[in-house]
Amino acid sequence: MPQAPNDEPASVLSERIRLSHAENAAKSQRLRRKAHAKDAVFAPDLPSGRVSVPEESL
Repeated sequence: MPQAPNDEPASVLSERIRLSHAENAAKSQRLRRKAHAKDAVFAPDLPSGRVSVPEESL
């Protein structure tokens, strides 16, 4: 079946979908990091840059 002239090409549609998925994944990661940082407990006996997170928040 021929493509309607008003439809966007499949390559453009697939690229738009790929970019949308990438943006959603990045946003989701930022929200998870923010949630973990909120629940983090900084303990002096942990190596530098490490935090302790309560198991319930995982």
